[in-house]
Amino acid sequence: MPVKRFDVGSWLDSPLSRRRLDLTQFATEREAVVEICSRVLAEGDEALRELGRRFDGWAPAPGESFEVPQRELAAAAGRLAPADRSALEFAAGRIRD
Repeated sequence: MPVKRFDVGSWLDSPLSRRRLDLTQFATEREAVVEICSRVLAEGDEALRELGRRFDGWAPAPGESFEVPQRELAAAAGRLAPADRSALEFAAGRIRD
């Protein structure tokens, strides 16, 4: 994978460098993440099922696997626009590395 270069000089000249990031804007999101993680730690798969229904509109029945069958993954990947698939593959590669 080619090394990405970052030109600090041009970034310092950009309007983005003059903006301060307001971390307080993420307080609500942080609270939500802490709540989700706490529930999963305390309740395990049942919390995952309820959260799946809440956020995704689907969850496996008790006793069923959370794993999506390979054929469904392949079918979904085939429906992606090439640019979207490339972006997802890039992101997945960064997670694995």
